[in-house]
Amino acid sequence: MRQYSIILHPDVEQGGYWVTVPSLPGCVSQGDSLEEAVSNAREAIALHIAGLIADGEPVPEEAVHPQTVVIDVAAERWQRQPAGSGTRSGSLSARA
Repeated sequence: MRQYSIILHPDVEQGGYWVTVPSLPGCVSQGDSLEEAVSNAREAIALHIAGLIADGEPVPEEAVHPQTVVIDVAAERWQRQPAGSGTRSGSLSARA
């Protein structure tokens, strides 16, 4: 059995989640709930791999399972620099 990392993206406009599989470019799925999104991703991965095999393409294996870390960033001051102020136009400055 192969393992693949998936990324679950909350769909803030329509609700639910859409899913990408970084090791399998073009393999995407979605679901109305987290559970449905994961279940649909399993099916999408199996179908994607079957398609690769049918086309005689190599099936990528995930060499590394990435870890995601969520960090807090304290932005005390966000300010837009005016054009021609000696800095890049429209750049943001912040202290993290």
